[in-house]
Amino acid sequence: MTGDKVNKTQLKKNLLEVLIMGIINLWEETVGVLEENGLRWVDVFNIGTEDGFIPKEVNLMKQNKIIIILYIIISVIIILPFGMFIHWLFCESGMLNFNKQNEQEVSSEYIYDFDKSEYIFASTQNEWFEISKKGKWYDVRFSGSDVDKDVVQQFTEAGQYNKDGREMKVASSSITLTDDGLVVISGSRCICYLDVINKKIIKLIPLEDIQTIAVNVGGRDILFFDGGNLYKYEFNTDTKVLLYETKVYEFEISTKDGYKNSPYTYHKEDEDKYIFEPNATVEYPYPYARPVHIAYSKKYNSIYYKTQIFLYDKLETAVMAMSLDDFKIYVVCLDGEFNTDYDGNIFYTQKEVLFRHDGNTRKSEKIFKHDQAICWFKVFNDTIFFIQKSSPNIKGVKFPEFRVYHQNKVKYVKINANIYRNCWDIISE
Repeated sequence: MTGDKVNKTQLKKNLLEVLIMGIINLWEETVGVLEENGLRWVDVFNIGTEDGFIPKEVNLMKQNKIIIILYIIISVIIILPFGMFIHWLFCESGMLNFNKQNEQEVSSEYIYDFDKSEYIFASTQNEWFEISKKGKWYDVRFSGSDVDKDVVQQFTEAGQYNKDGREMKVASSSITLTDDGLVVISGSRCICYLDVINKKIIKLIPLEDIQTIAVNVGGRDILFFDGGNLYKYEFNTDTKVLLYETKVYEFEISTKDGYKNSPYTYHKEDEDKYIFEPNATVEYPYPYARPVHIAYSKKYNSIYYKTQIFLYDKLETAVMAMSLDDFKIYVVCLDGEFNTDYDGNIFYTQKEVLFRHDGNTRKSEKIFKHDQAICWFKVFNDTIFFIQKSSPNIKGVKFPEFRVYHQNKVKYVKINANIYRNCWDIISE
């Protein structure tokens, strides 16, 4: 039995003892009051007598005291068994599990203490932006009852409207961290550099389109989409460079992926071949593909993003790779999530399996398999942080859970932070 289980068992035992002693004390006090007034329990419950609920010889103060004590005892006798039944039904029986994330009763070897690690965690939902570092949690809120009015004022002073007079907002669709821990918010018609720890806006970049998404590429420099156009922003020189304009174009797709939705049989000998789809088109980033982030590989000088492609007469969600040398693109995989590590290696998921992808040969190898679907991840050498779709607590409902693959074990993550399903980033200090 683990230390956590022992502590919880002892706590339950102590609480039960306190409850029993409380009932005994109430009982003894009630009996004492009755004996003091020469009464019996039959006299107390003799409701139909002419003297009423309690004989008249007992003064009003003592009557009230007896009645209150009796109500308490009767309530405890009725409520306690019912409460114990409800607790068993929903908790002990396993029908519902109300244990908070990262508080599962597991041994210490399956607990990863993020708060003592060298990593910084950032997440966002709606207009709340959060950082967890060394066990301390910081946040900036642009909405709600506890809004940070001074930061909102900074945003207003920096420029609330773009050059066309359209309003900019910081409601984030994605988040990325710079090398020195600044949060880069891909907002509505703007990109915002935010120092969450010190509650300070560092830089505000006005954009044209409402749809934007960015990724850090070293230092404070970023690549981002403004609508469909791809830009690079160099922080130190405050320079925005157009790299590529949106257009309809053709692309390559591996034969193996192509046959997934094809009426024709896939043959093993076709594995290393590529087919050309002359009528396939792609638009990036495609909003309905939920492009909550993009990734950059210095190793291959390529950018990776999710979109939808028209394939075999229907739209398919796909992860795309675009070379920044010649801007040619190809399909990495259909569906799935993706990311790169610090060395520029490419990774993607297919449900519960994580693959490493070679950007030169375009071949992939399986490196990790989990028992639940992986819907988000970040790779650091021998450490893989990921969000899994958990086993359902309520029939038909699965909740995201934060896990880590570390020392060849899947571990629960102990962290002082809010964990959202998709919009988060991790860097190493």
